[in-house]
Amino acid sequence: MENRGRPKLDVKPPPKKYTQRFKDWEGKWVVWKWDKTKFANGPISVEVEYPKEKLNKVLDQDLPKTQRKYLNPKNNKYVGYQRAKQLGLI
Repeated sequence: MENRGRPKLDVKPPPKKYTQRFKDWEGKWVVWKWDKTKFANGPISVEVEYPKEKLNKVLDQDLPKTQRKYLNPKNNKYVGYQRAKQLGLI
């Protein structure tokens, strides 16, 4: 009589700490870090990793050259037209 009913399953509890990596439609990676012991409702941190080949792309293609922002690959910050011209990015 002890073997009646549905058999018990060996179910492991979900992990408390883990990371998830998603690839965005623009080609960048988004890394979500979870820690359920610190915060149970959402991720602890979210990091965005940009691909190396897209670092030299120009922001705001529809604007004139003098109003665009250009990415400086040395410090990964956007600079204006005159500074980009001084650095040789254009």
